Amino acid sequence: MKENLSGLMFFIIMIIFCLFLGDCVFKDYEDTKAHKFLEQRGISQKIEQFEQKWDK
Repeated sequence: MKENLSGLMFFIIMIIFCLFLGDCVFKDYEDTKAHKFLEQRGISQKIEQFEQKWDK
């Protein structure tokens, strides 16, 4: 029973991962759902601030 459940979880995670990759491959990053989600949470701005500090 545990093996079936772990196999199902792996399958679901792989589907989500493939959808994420497809979204990133066929669109610019700014148009992806992942970027919009991170932007809504304020995480995207923190990453950009860190990148700006890192470049200096």
